[in-house]
Amino acid sequence: MVTKLDCNITKKYYLKSDGLNLWLEQDFKIKDKKGNEKIVKKRVSGYCGTYSDLLDNFTKIKIKSIEKQKVVDIIKEIADIEKEILKVAKDIGKEFDKWRNLIGQSF
Repeated sequence: MVTKLDCNITKKYYLKSDGLNLWLEQDFKIKDKKGNEKIVKKRVSGYCGTYSDLLDNFTKIKIKSIEKQKVVDIIKEIADIEKEILKVAKDIGKEFDKWRNLIGQSF
C-alpha cells in the first residue's frame, strides 16, 4: 500500500508500508553521470510498527537534522571569526613594526 502525504507545498512525503512496517520516503533531485536531473525516492524515517512510532521517529530525525545544520553553521561562523582575528592580529603587527622602525628601537 502506498499513501501520498503532502506535508507542505515544497516537500512531498510518501507513507509506505509492507504489512509489518511503516516508513516515509521523500523525493530528491539528483544528477546522473551525464548531468541529467532525475527524481529519486529516499527513505527519511526508520521502519516503524505503528503510526505514532513513525511520527515520533520522523520528528526525532528532523530535529537531529536541524541540530546538525546548526552545528555546521556555528563551525563556519567560528572559522570566519578566526580569520577576522588573524587579520586584526596581522594589522596590529604591521602597525607595531612601523612604529618600531620609526623610533629605531627594538622591543
